[in-house]
Amino acid sequence: MKVLILYWGSASGSRSSALAMREQIMDNGDDCELLNCYTVASRKIPKKLLAAYQEIEKEEEPSDDGTLIRLQGIAKSTNYHYNFMKAAIKSVVYRHILEGRFDVVVVTHILPAEIVTTLKNDRQPMPPVVAVISEYGYAPGWEKTSCDRYVVADESLIAVYVKAGIRKGRLMPYGIPVRKDFAKKLNKRAARRRLHINPEGKIFLIMVGSKGVGEADNLLTELIGQCGHDDVIMVLCGSNRKAYCYLQEKYSTELSVIIREYTPHSNLFMDACDVVFTAPSGLISTEVAVKNVPLIHLRPLTACEVDNAEFFAERNMSVMKKTIAEKIREAISIASSPEKAEAMIVSQQNGINQEAAYDIYCLLKELAEEDRY
Repeated sequence: MKVLILYWGSASGSRSSALAMREQIMDNGDDCELLNCYTVASRKIPKKLLAAYQEIEKEEEPSDDGTLIRLQGIAKSTNYHYNFMKAAIKSVVYRHILEGRFDVVVVTHILPAEIVTTLKNDRQPMPPVVAVISEYGYAPGWEKTSCDRYVVADESLIAVYVKAGIRKGRLMPYGIPVRKDFAKKLNKRAARRRLHINPEGKIFLIMVGSKGVGEADNLLTELIGQCGHDDVIMVLCGSNRKAYCYLQEKYSTELSVIIREYTPHSNLFMDACDVVFTAPSGLISTEVAVKNVPLIHLRPLTACEVDNAEFFAERNMSVMKKTIAEKIREAISIASSPEKAEAMIVSQQNGINQEAAYDIYCLLKELAEEDRY
């Protein structure tokens, strides 16, 4: 089997899902290629239009009419329509599919799904297409695409997407795929030794997303005041260099704070900590749950993040509180109580499919064997 995965490189959830699926496919002895549609777009279209799309994408639900008008104005000022961006990318994507003779295509972001839909509408021969949706609620727009299967995060979402217009037989409740490193469990003390961190005391991990520093700055300030002598606060900033530089400068004199930029070993930091604070991204929340670490969600910034946070909190797989003080109290309570921590871990084990990547792989294998375009 030969698989092509189309993803949008500036969206961390899309990229991480793509990498998890490539790992699973290749570990089973099949061929897999990744195509970053964001990179293709950056070569093919004006930077101003791409920047406009990125800003509109981040503002999933504009906070007011003024914001929406401003964002629409940015896009219109380029004299190009959003469809031009898809048209500019689709020829590259289709040529890649034809030349690679792929048996199945996976899309982990809605824009590649829309490109594939445009190709299908043009009646171009296509292999089966599987969409992987990395949210625990309704992600708008997928019902307008023409994928052969849609992998959703939980069985409870089937009714939601059927109501939106996707046929029930196309919906597969397999979960969100994560890399195998997150399913491996390393002893907490061993992980701390590998990171050269004091094995005693409580360790809190704050994961900063790509949408700015947000609540993490105030959380860090207040958490420092609550920590004991042996406690450590680790901050991972990912690809958010602006946040890294800001936090590094502000907290450089705090001996209990460790701030890191991007690391491919976030799973090791999770192994070492007692509690994780992170934005309610569907993908990152799944990684934490598969790793079986107590989770405190930061303030959601989009409708999808609200759904993710509520999904986890309702199943006792995370804590969602309004104020920073409440979040810190919960974190310290969980870190101080093995019983509380274990209760949340058991809920995570029961509520998340840790074999999602393998289940999706089996679906791809089945489709590849029954369909040759």
